[in-house]
Amino acid sequence: MEAARTLCARERALEGRHFGFAALRDIARVRWRTLASEERMEMATLAHALLADVARGGVNEPYVIKSKAATLMAEVARQEGAELWARLVPDLVRMCASEGGQSAELAMNVVRFVAEDVAIHNEDMIGGRLRDLLGGLTSTLPAVLPAIYSVMEKHYVKSTSCQDAQEQKAHLAAVNAALGACAVYGEWAPLAAFMRSGLIEACGMLLVRQRVCSSARRR
Repeated sequence: MEAARTLCARERALEGRHFGFAALRDIARVRWRTLASEERMEMATLAHALLADVARGGVNEPYVIKSKAATLMAEVARQEGAELWARLVPDLVRMCASEGGQSAELAMNVVRFVAEDVAIHNEDMIGGRLRDLLGGLTSTLPAVLPAIYSVMEKHYVKSTSCQDAQEQKAHLAAVNAALGACAVYGEWAPLAAFMRSGLIEACGMLLVRQRVCSSARRR
């Protein structure tokens, strides 16, 4: 675990970081049930620290690293269950409230990947484990759905007024990640909660604006 963590450091080459994140995820996915409780908490703390490090402003990380960091955090949450997920959600909501697009993008991808793994790709989860985490996802809807809406709204507006190309790209990536999370939650979240969140209207407005922009560019 320590060797893989070292490979994930910012100063390492991209290939090494990619391998380090992949190795840590394999440990979480394959060996989680054999780890002692202390080792599980160590892995959860490490995944959270790596996520925060990648999210940190000032450095535009490659998508492959952002994706790996979010995937690792999602895998740890998936394996450990609803209790860890409930503790993680407030941090993800705070990341969504960040002014930086990269932080919001990472948080949205964790939200998406956990829901995707549990609600859609759940062939390896049976009985109590599946019910536990699905219950955890449902219980955090009042926090998660507004966070998705907020990221869509805030970073779309920022992308339209931003003059710096890299910064605009980061805001648009956050919007796209929020749309991805919205699509996954739309597959299983209770309709009443989803409608109250305003996400249906938000997606409709983004679609209309995108069509107007595309039409204007063709003229």
